[in-house]
Amino acid sequence: MTDWLNEIKARAGAATPGTWCTEYDGTGTYTITADVRLHLDEGFSFGPPICTLAPDGDGTQAYANAEFIARARADVPRLLDWIGQLQAEVASLRREKEQLRMALIRGAA
Repeated sequence: MTDWLNEIKARAGAATPGTWCTEYDGTGTYTITADVRLHLDEGFSFGPPICTLAPDGDGTQAYANAEFIARARADVPRLLDWIGQLQAEVASLRREKEQLRMALIRGAA
């Protein structure tokens, strides 16, 4: 992997583990929390907040930003895995191409 991919992988590994959720407080504020459900007599509570997004005009941008941040927790590692698979496939195809090239050279000689 390139240096910048390794940096992304390190940041993803250092972030709060688990599934992240978006909570809405009814006033336009969205909070990103780790899905660590604590069962209480009254229901459940999510884990400690990771970040809070302040309300905006009609709330649509704050909601979109909150969903992006929350889903990035799972999306980034998934994309990094996919990039790793693609890099392995490219390396395999390059080796195969080199073998075919060498076979053609030997056949032409």
